[in-house]
Amino acid sequence: MWDSIIPVTYDHDPIVAEGTIPISFMVFNAGPANINALVWSEWGNQITINGESLKTGKEPDFQLELRPGNQRIITGSFIRLQIKASENTRSQNKNEFAAVGIKPYR
Repeated sequence: MWDSIIPVTYDHDPIVAEGTIPISFMVFNAGPANINALVWSEWGNQITINGESLKTGKEPDFQLELRPGNQRIITGSFIRLQIKASENTRSQNKNEFAAVGIKPYR
């Protein structure tokens, strides 16, 4: 059912999509850790707001938390997954990981 299963760890934040045209992916977090999907709507483009030319930002347009068992359809030009950071888990357990299923959504 899934086109690929990828690991997400503290040392590995995989890129799911990278391009200039937004694309939709179905993302399933098999766990055991919570993950964040960092999503940029525009990537590598110049955009104009109120006549001012801006390059797309380094910060994501939005973040979406996926807990183990969660499945979401995410659309963006650049999508990166990472372990959800919290003060307790980041300092105490760097061995957390999540297995994530990825499938293009049409």
